[in-house]
Amino acid sequence: MLNSRIIAKHSLLLAFTASIVASSSAFAATENADLVAERIKEIYAEQDVNIEFKTITTSGNDIVLGDTTLQVDTIAENPFNAGDIELKSVSSSDDGIFTIGQVIVPDLKFENAEDKSIVEVNGLRMENVTLPAKDAKNVLDKMLFYEKISLDQMNISIDGITRSSLNELATTINTTDRQQKIDFTMDIGNLYISTEGDAPEDNPLAAINMTELNISLQSNGVWEPEKGNVNIQNMKFNAQDLGQLNIISEVSGYNLEFVEALQKAQQNMSEAGVDMEASAMTILGLSEQLNINSMEIRFDDNSLTEKLIAHFAKEQGTDAAGFTQQLKLMAPLLAMQLQNPDFANQVKEASDKFFDNPKSLTLSVKPEQPVSVAAIAATAALDPTKILLLLNIGLSAND
Repeated sequence: MLNSRIIAKHSLLLAFTASIVASSSAFAATENADLVAERIKEIYAEQDVNIEFKTITTSGNDIVLGDTTLQVDTIAENPFNAGDIELKSVSSSDDGIFTIGQVIVPDLKFENAEDKSIVEVNGLRMENVTLPAKDAKNVLDKMLFYEKISLDQMNISIDGITRSSLNELATTINTTDRQQKIDFTMDIGNLYISTEGDAPEDNPLAAINMTELNISLQSNGVWEPEKGNVNIQNMKFNAQDLGQLNIISEVSGYNLEFVEALQKAQQNMSEAGVDMEASAMTILGLSEQLNINSMEIRFDDNSLTEKLIAHFAKEQGTDAAGFTQQLKLMAPLLAMQLQNPDFANQVKEASDKFFDNPKSLTLSVKPEQPVSVAAIAATAALDPTKILLLLNIGLSAND
C-alpha cells in the first residue's frame, strides 16, 4: 500500500511538471523579461503555487527560464528545481496570439530520503503551442492549444528497484478547424507496475499470480465545440498476457457555454468562504446539460479469466471446472435482483458462453434518446434497478 501511495504522489508530480510546459509557454514572447517573470508568478499564485526563476535569458526568438523552482504544498513541503526550461522559436501575431515551436523541459530527478524513492523524468516537451491573446473573449479563444506533448520516460524506483515506469507518452490535438471540431489522440507505449516484494495482502496482482503489470494505451476522439458533442472513438487498454479493455462513448451537451459555466463554478468553489451547498447545486444544474448518448465497454480476454478462476477455485477448495459451473449458476441469480427479466436472460446467455469459452464480454448503453447525467444520478439514488431501463443496458459475450 505504501508503494501505491508513493507512485500516486509522484504521478501527481509528473502531471504538475508537465503543467510547467503549458503555463510557462504563454509568456515566452513578451519583450520585458521582468514582466514575463512577474506574470508567471501571478498565474501560479492563483493555483497556490510559488514559482521563481534565477535567470531569464533570450537569444533571438528563444527564451530560457533558468533554474526554475516551484513550491507546491500539496506535493511536497520543500520547493523542487525544474531546471532550465527552454522556449524555442517564439513568435507573435498582431492580434496578440503567440506561438512557440517547441518547449523543452530538461531531464529531472527527484529524490526523497524519507521513503527512499527516486523519480526520473526524461524527454518532456511540447510542440507548436498556440497561446491565447490576453483580451480573448470567446471561451475557445482563451484556451491554450498544442499539436503534441510527449514524454520519453518516467521512472519511479524505491530502494534502488524500479516500481513503476511510463514510456513513450504522446498526446496530439488537431485544431485546424477548431470552431467545428477538435481531434485528439493519446498513446502510451507501456506503463509498467511492479509489486515485487510486497506482502500478498498488499499485492493487488496476487489473485492472478503476478508481480508485474505491463499496459499500453491507444485512444482517439473528437470534440465539436459548437454542437457540444464528444465522441471517444477508442480507448484501448491492453494488459500484456491478460486482455484488452476498450471504451467507446458519445456525449452531448459539452458545448462552449457548458465549459464556461463549469470554469466559473470551479473558480467559485476555490474561493474562501464559499457556500458549498450552493456550489453543489450549481454543479447539479450543469449536469442536467450533459447527456449520455451511447457507450460500449468491451473486454477481450487473453488468459485473465482463466487466472482468476484458478485462483478463486483454489481458495474454495475446488477445481476450475467446478468453480466455472458455480459462476454460471450465480450470475443470472444475482442479475435477477435487478428486477429486469430481459437483462437477467442476457446475463445468463452471456455467462454461459463466456465461462465455457472466454473470448469477450460487451456491455452496451443505448438509450432511445440522450439521458442527462442528472437524470442518471437521480434514478440511481431513488431506484437503482431502473438504471437498466433508463439507459437500455445490454450484455453479450463472444461477439
